[in-house]
Amino acid sequence: MNYIDYHSKSGGDENTVTGAIHAINNENSDVVFVHLDDVDGVGHSLGFGSAYNNAITKADEQFGRIVAEVEKRTNEDWLILVVTDHGRGFGGFNHGGQTTQEKTIFVGMNKEGNDEFNSYVSNVPNQDFGGIYGHVAQTAIVPSILTHLNIPIQKEWQLNSTSLVGNVGARKVMMQNTNTVYWSSNASNNVDVYKNNAYVATVPASQGYFTDANNSDGSINYTLLLDGQTGSVAYNNSQIIAGLDWNDFADNRAYFFRSDNSYIRYDKLLDKSDDGYPKEVNNSTWPGLGAYKDLISAAFKWHNHKGYFFLKDGRYLRYDMNNDSVDLGYPANITNGNWPGLEPYKDKIVAAFKRNNSKAYFFLNDGTYIRYSITNDSVDSGYPAAITNGSWPGLGDYATKITAAVDWGVTYCYFFLDDNTYIKYNKSTDSAVSGYPKEVNNSTWPGLKN
Repeated sequence: MNYIDYHSKSGGDENTVTGAIHAINNENSDVVFVHLDDVDGVGHSLGFGSAYNNAITKADEQFGRIVAEVEKRTNEDWLILVVTDHGRGFGGFNHGGQTTQEKTIFVGMNKEGNDEFNSYVSNVPNQDFGGIYGHVAQTAIVPSILTHLNIPIQKEWQLNSTSLVGNVGARKVMMQNTNTVYWSSNASNNVDVYKNNAYVATVPASQGYFTDANNSDGSINYTLLLDGQTGSVAYNNSQIIAGLDWNDFADNRAYFFRSDNSYIRYDKLLDKSDDGYPKEVNNSTWPGLGAYKDLISAAFKWHNHKGYFFLKDGRYLRYDMNNDSVDLGYPANITNGNWPGLEPYKDKIVAAFKRNNSKAYFFLNDGTYIRYSITNDSVDSGYPAAITNGSWPGLGDYATKITAAVDWGVTYCYFFLDDNTYIKYNKSTDSAVSGYPKEVNNSTWPGLKN
C-alpha cells in the first residue's frame, strides 16, 4: 500500500470513474486499477435480464470515458486490460460454484497480444469443464502488467502464468501426474526448472514436460523459467494414509489424514473440505494423538463413539469421539488377546474400514486382506486372503497400492492409492464403480489436496 499514490473508494461506479480520470490526468500514474461493481450487484439482486443488460451497457459507457482519457496521452504507450473476476451461475444471481459458466471469464486488451493471448492449447492434462483450462487465465494479468512496465519477473514470485504481451514463456503449466510437470511451448531454447525455488534441471522447451525422479512428499511448487517469463504450479504430493468416518452417518463428517502430518475435515453433505483445513495433527487438534502422527497407518470407526487408529509399529489407539480424545491406556500393542488373530499382521496394516455392523476389513501391505468378525471379536477363519478381482471386483489390480480406506454410508466406500488416485466401491453390488481409479483433485475431492 505504501506504493499507492492515489486511492478513492466511495460513492459507487460513477465516483470510481471520476477517480480513475483524475488518476490518469493529475497523478502522473504508472498503473491505474479500476473496479466497476454495479453489474455484479444487479446480477446478485435481479439475475439475468433487461436490468443486467442495462448495467453492462452503462459499464461499457463508463469504461469508454476512461479509455478516452488514456487516448489523450498520445506520447505514452498504455496497456489496457479488461477482465471480470468470475462468471455467473444459472439465472445470473450467484457465482463461486464449480460450473463451466461460473468459471468462464473474458480478458480483453488494446494490443494484439502474443500466442498466449491468441491461441488455444487443446491438449492440456486437465480437460475438465470442456477444456476451459486451455484458454487465457486470470493469472496472466499480473505478468502482463509487469512485462509492459519492463519489470523483470523473479522466479521466486512463482507467478502461475506467462504474460499476454512480449515474450511467451512456458504456457499452461500444470501437473500431468504426481511427478510430471506439463507445459506448452514452441520455443527452440531451454526451460529452467525450479522446485520450491531451488534449481533442478534444464530441458528443451519444446519437450513440454519434466519428470521429477526425486519425487518428495508434501507441498511442492514447480516454477519454469523461459525467456524472462515464469509459469508455476503448486501441488501437494502427500498421500491419504487414513480415513475416519466420524461418529454417525447423520453427522456428515469424515476426516482424512495425510502423509505430511496434516488432516482434513470433510463435509460429506456438501462434498467438500471444510474451510480452514488442512490443519496439523497435534495434541490440540487430536488430544492424545499428536505424538503418534508420524506413525498413523489406518483408522476406522468401531461403535458410534469409538474410533481406532492403527500405527506402523504394531500398536493402536482407541479414540473416544464423544470426549474427543484418546482413551487412557493407549497406545497398546496389537496382540491376540485384544485383537484375536490379528497379531501376526500388526505392522502390515495400511487401511481399514467397517463394512457393516458385523464385519471389519483390514488391508495389508502385501496385497492381502483380513476379515474381522465384530460379533465374535476375532479374525474369521481362512484369512488373510489375496485381494483379487474375484474377492474384490475392480480392486485386484491395485492390491498393493492401497494407502487408505473410508466408509461412506450405506452404499459406498472409497479406497485411496499410492499414486494419489482413488476407487469408489459399491458395497451393495460388491464391486468397484466403473471408470475408476480417478485422480484425487479439486474436482473429485474439493480441498482434499490443499
